[in-house]
Amino acid sequence: GKSACYYRLAGSVPVKSSNVHVYAPDPWYSPANGVVTKLAYEEFKGKLHTELSPGLDLLGGSVFKPAKGRMLGKIDTTSEYKLSFDLVAKGTTASWGSILHFTTGKDSSRIPGLWFYPKTL
Repeated sequence: GKSACYYRLAGSVPVKSSNVHVYAPDPWYSPANGVVTKLAYEEFKGKLHTELSPGLDLLGGSVFKPAKGRMLGKIDTTSEYKLSFDLVAKGTTASWGSILHFTTGKDSSRIPGLWFYPKTL
């Protein structure tokens, strides 16, 4: 089956961001040991994870193994969005394994950031 998650920090107000760097993975952490496909970003238009239209595949149908610091491009984000992708884990890493990181240019900006916890899948 597919895993799905909807989460908003209590009291947070969603904001739009411009010129967001899309890394897969980021330049600050070791890459996760896995393969990513079907990476899509789209504006959130429904309740939870229903009523969503298909998003643009940011990978253009390609498959990639994360390599540290690979920037896929830049996008403008919406205040609420759906991010989807398929990930096949191939093994663990000793430290945090970076999968994806959307940022305005620094590690502390995570719009979002996704990692494997050390030594886990």
